[in-house]
Amino acid sequence: MQLYNIDKNWNQVKHYLDDPLVKTALDLGMQVYAGDPKWSGAPWRLSDDDAWDYIAIAKFEASEDYQEWLKLEPTELSEDELEKWYASGSAHDMWIKYNELFKKYYPQPETPDYYRAIGGGDFLGAFDCALGMKIAPHLNWKIVSGWKHTTAIGYDDKKSVLCMDILWSHKTVKEILQGIRPILWRVSLGDELSMYKHILESK
Repeated sequence: MQLYNIDKNWNQVKHYLDDPLVKTALDLGMQVYAGDPKWSGAPWRLSDDDAWDYIAIAKFEASEDYQEWLKLEPTELSEDELEKWYASGSAHDMWIKYNELFKKYYPQPETPDYYRAIGGGDFLGAFDCALGMKIAPHLNWKIVSGWKHTTAIGYDDKKSVLCMDILWSHKTVKEILQGIRPILWRVSLGDELSMYKHILESK
């Protein structure tokens, strides 16, 4: 089985993001994940805890923006001058600038990261499956779930051929297979969306 490289083939993936089936699969999955049938917005913002804060900070601190930010703190002041600098509020302003700058490294619209709700893999399986059905329609696509993860697999007869996984696309096929074992369920997109609708109607 091969893992479809979503990042490398993003231009192809983008072509289907406005497809009604793909949009429905994403919206319903994220609404169930959010516990809100009226939810709409950026999937990455539903990530666990502050997951994307840590990623954005790491990217920022490896950038030229960070090196420029470091220059805001004076390096050749006496202790008295440095104390006055802190008392003036300049240090506070410097950290406000830090918060402004690192948020530039949050996921941006029309990028793969924008759709990566970290911790929400079980609810992105339908989105993965819908994308698979559009990109490789000759395969029989199923949503496959295990104890740790949910992914979408395209089958040729009974043989698994292609895996579509927006959240774990940086992992190997072996790691994804380990995440879905033991397999708890293997369902069609239609059955998964029906379950989502039932859950949301009960809210």
